[in-house]
Amino acid sequence: IFHETFAHLQQQHGQVNYVGSTACAVVSWIDADNKLHITTANLGDSSAYVVIVSDRGLEYYSRLNVLHKPTAFSERERIDFLGGIVRFGRLGANLALSRAFSDKELDGKGISYT
Repeated sequence: IFHETFAHLQQQHGQVNYVGSTACAVVSWIDADNKLHITTANLGDSSAYVVIVSDRGLEYYSRLNVLHKPTAFSERERIDFLGGIVRFGRLGANLALSRAFSDKELDGKGISYT
């Protein structure tokens, strides 16, 4: 469901020049065995965290996703494969993230919404 939703948002978003956005979506549920399940999807540098607080204060916290930075090895390989470039740690020497809903300007330059 996340892939289809993000594809629809990119289609709508990609009609405008010089505009971009990151996103983070989280779905959680408790199953029949009373176990918590959490699924996340993100683009760019938007983050999701799980935080557990009790009457004693903060018990636990953890980031649930990975940030999409053009300096990460796997992202750089993907950008190169798509014909984009990374300069000065930025996609196209401009954008500090490698996945986002993007405008027409960045089409075919290594940006991705998946």
